[in-house]
Amino acid sequence: MAFVLRNSQLHRRLHGNAKLLCILHYIWTIGLCIAYIINYGFNLIQLSMSFSNPCEYLIPTSLSFNLAATVMIFILLQMTSMIALAIERTVATIRYEKYENEKNIILLILLIILQFAVSFLIPYVYLIPSTNWEQPAVGPSLVTDDNLEKNQIFTIAFIVSELVVTIYIYALRYLNYYRRKAVRKWNSQSGLSTRYQLDENIRALNLIVPLIWLQFIFNFTTAVMVYIIVAVGFILFFFEFYSSKMSEHRKKMNGIDEVRVFSMI
Repeated sequence: MAFVLRNSQLHRRLHGNAKLLCILHYIWTIGLCIAYIINYGFNLIQLSMSFSNPCEYLIPTSLSFNLAATVMIFILLQMTSMIALAIERTVATIRYEKYENEKNIILLILLIILQFAVSFLIPYVYLIPSTNWEQPAVGPSLVTDDNLEKNQIFTIAFIVSELVVTIYIYALRYLNYYRRKAVRKWNSQSGLSTRYQLDENIRALNLIVPLIWLQFIFNFTTAVMVYIIVAVGFILFFFEFYSSKMSEHRKKMNGIDEVRVFSMI
């Protein structure tokens, strides 16, 4: 978050489309921080409460899913904003001789729609149908017994797609460096607009590279942890907190299926 805000002024000299996409990325970052605060605040409130019956710690799956979905939506908005910037810079690279003076609002609208579509479809269309709404939850989580496999597939696809986008952005930056070098050799044959557009492409891609690496490292670390928890069935640390309170009520819990506790992502 601090890194993004520190670099928030670097977008000012960019094309209008790239500038707006960068601003949206900053908004998604702030939204993600707020979503994490809400989710962790909910967990802290839970941990601070005391119930005579440990079953009262459980919350409806609908509440658990929607709380976790808010975090997932902003994570996906961050990721897709990088994809949108990569697409926008691809168009700028292809049309480098004219793009500086173009105002292609249709491209911008389509890229924003793409961000919202992917971010909402994955939790609310891809994961919801296989979610076990009868299984109680301890805290915010998108994972239930019935959608474990879908979560694993999504986790792998998510990380692979981010890695592919990172590699693609490096390739695009190299292409613009190569073209700028060639344009400088032509010098008299290339207009000022062409050289400015190539410089802008490189500036924009240099802005994206550290952002996407920071995002990739964070999401990769989180995804590996989640995948291990889902695949191996580890129970997280706060289960110890509940188990101490459940010791006197184990007989009452015999009729309840195993409740898996997963971390909030």
